[in-house]
Amino acid sequence: SAREGCAICSLDMTSEPNRWKEAVRKSISEVRRLGVHGVTPSEMQRYASALMTDAEQLAAQGDSISNSDQLSYLMETIANGHTFMS
Repeated sequence: SAREGCAICSLDMTSEPNRWKEAVRKSISEVRRLGVHGVTPSEMQRYASALMTDAEQLAAQGDSISNSDQLSYLMETIANGHTFMS
């Protein structure tokens, strides 16, 4: 995630319960690929575009984010040692 400042500390993945082993294998394969080949310019462009879209959507929400959601995000951020940006 962008909050990690390009220093990967964790990996989140989602899969169907009966396909979790396949998901783990694929994730390990992708991490190895990144270690060997790095990130391509098109992958970086897609990431930057997604990051900007997320930021724009968050900014558009303005004050409509509930206190509960803000608190949950703050707690998650602190628990993961990330920087909280409001």
